Amino acid sequence: MAPNITTPLSVTTKSWVSVGNSIYGGTEDNSGFAVCLSNDGETAFVGQPGSGLVRSFTPDVEALIPKGLAIGNAYDPWFGSSVVSSHDGSVVAISSYKYDNYRGLVRVFIWDGIKWIKLGDDLLGDEDGQWFGWDVDISGDGKSIIVGVYLENSSPGYASVFDIDSSGWKKRGKDLVGDDVGDFGFSVAISANGNAVAIGAPKGSYAEVYEWTSNTWSILGDRINGSTGANFGNRITLSCKSGLVLAIGANHENNGEGAVFVYEWKAIASEWQLRGNDAAVYGKNTIDFLGGRISSSEDGNVIAYNSRDKVGVLVWDGLVWGEQGRITTEGLTSVSLSGDGSILVVGRPHDETIDFRAGVTNIFKWQ
Repeated sequence: MAPNITTPLSVTTKSWVSVGNSIYGGTEDNSGFAVCLSNDGETAFVGQPGSGLVRSFTPDVEALIPKGLAIGNAYDPWFGSSVVSSHDGSVVAISSYKYDNYRGLVRVFIWDGIKWIKLGDDLLGDEDGQWFGWDVDISGDGKSIIVGVYLENSSPGYASVFDIDSSGWKKRGKDLVGDDVGDFGFSVAISANGNAVAIGAPKGSYAEVYEWTSNTWSILGDRINGSTGANFGNRITLSCKSGLVLAIGANHENNGEGAVFVYEWKAIASEWQLRGNDAAVYGKNTIDFLGGRISSSEDGNVIAYNSRDKVGVLVWDGLVWGEQGRITTEGLTSVSLSGDGSILVVGRPHDETIDFRAGVTNIFKWQ
């Protein structure tokens, strides 16, 4: 049972209102290390990699209602380190990059109306030390996933796309491979229709976008480069409802202040252009590390980001980015927005309510 204490997160604006109860983890659970909210806002997932579990809930005004039993078990170390779901929340992909001596594992589950059942076979790294599944993303219909493999025995990182059919998961096209020292695959994203993917390489401070055309992956536009040492590409999101919009975190920008940059694809010019004149937001202090985690709405017009002491939300009005409230917090956080940007899940794996690594997750609604 959750301890009888006040919520560890306090809202500094009256517009972000807490929905339901806090979701607490147990000792060493790291609950909230990864969180995910379905596009329709009807299902919230909370990764507890310390216990190898992922829990799912249906948000409600009065309480967060569990959706089936927890997925996973303690025998899969760090299962729940990355969690992503289809638009309706009926399919969820979960990774465990520490599985089998860091070989890495991704499992996909589908909701049958009563319980979560595995969809297809496990996806595994080729050998020990690959960190397969360090990051994962899934298409809107849950039929395609991209898996990031940013460390393969010190060789270039890469990303792979898989599609499900009646016989199971099949790789689509060749692996997408980065430079020798770029950490390519550290962050990955796939569009809702599954036909475009983005991959970040924070050590090399760049990101690339590929589209599926003529049965092959082709780079879309030029490589997008950030400042040297900015960790540009540590997190990325890709929206496609109203054209392709790419949000990129750079949590070491300006010596640790951090920043989030947003680009949109201009088909006529065949290039990625900044949305706005500069970054959508910068950190204010050299220990903010803003942009370590980001999430975007379905159309890319709302961006949630974390920093050392807050979670912020940005809204694009067609000309500039504006702040839409903030949630005061402390330390590492994970964030996930609903498709319309009106519901926000915030996970804090180090909340110190039970112990430093118990973790807590809260859901907020903009109203």
